Amino acid sequence: MFSSTFSRADFCPATGEKFHQFQIQKILGCGYFGKCFTVTKEDEPDKKMVLKVSDSFPNKQYFETELEVLRSLPVTHHFPNFICTFTIEDRLDCIVMTYQGICLKTMLEQNENKKFTLENTLRIGMQLMECVELLHACGWFHRDIHIENVTVNTDSGGNLKLALIDFGISISTNTPIDDRCLCKYPLIEDYVSVVEVLKLCSIIQEAETGAKPDWLPSKEKLPWNYKWLRDLYDVIERQKGGDYNKEVVKRFIRNVRPSLDTESDITFTEKNGEKIIE
Repeated sequence: MFSSTFSRADFCPATGEKFHQFQIQKILGCGYFGKCFTVTKEDEPDKKMVLKVSDSFPNKQYFETELEVLRSLPVTHHFPNFICTFTIEDRLDCIVMTYQGICLKTMLEQNENKKFTLENTLRIGMQLMECVELLHACGWFHRDIHIENVTVNTDSGGNLKLALIDFGISISTNTPIDDRCLCKYPLIEDYVSVVEVLKLCSIIQEAETGAKPDWLPSKEKLPWNYKWLRDLYDVIERQKGGDYNKEVVKRFIRNVRPSLDTESDITFTEKNGEKIIE
């Protein structure tokens, strides 16, 4: 029995501990709204799933939003698929969903150069644009797209596929503008956030010195081969207040390297059984 002050931070189950038929394997991470674990079931030991645990209070709104979004999304590799929900001791809200792979930040850290090739960055950009398009078509603005909320998994053919996760602060595309508390243009901001992810994928960060690069420095401060990032940002930003033209944005990405099929598979090598994006 948990104490009256028990919270998500105190939830540290042992490997193999069971909750509603789901056995804890390992912790994936802990964010502001939830703590995530990989889990399995006895009758499906090879099927990896994710258990997300949130405090019933004060994060109820974020839990309910994520639950609503997950339940509404189609079964696709672009997003986690909802499995079930339950509570633990009436204090912790839980969602079980499909496992969508390793977060893109971890994949970046595994690359010895700490950045991906231009070709793979463009492929990642195209896949992320498609994820965002589908999410918007399903009636949701994400509003929290960053490199840790993008995951990488393999499909049945062994190809790398990206997905968006963590929908706790998403809002409906039908939300009146006055009620959109963070910005007036959530559609554009989702796509701008994709550009930020691409910047992190392609420009080495100065983590050793503690220096934090500008969100997206001006063209004059960017090396010549990275100016396309600022141009892509401008192409998206100019569409604020009007109809978003996804084909213009996709065409721009394709034209960064015209000889490349940006919808081709992300390339990788394997080391110690792990896939390393080139």
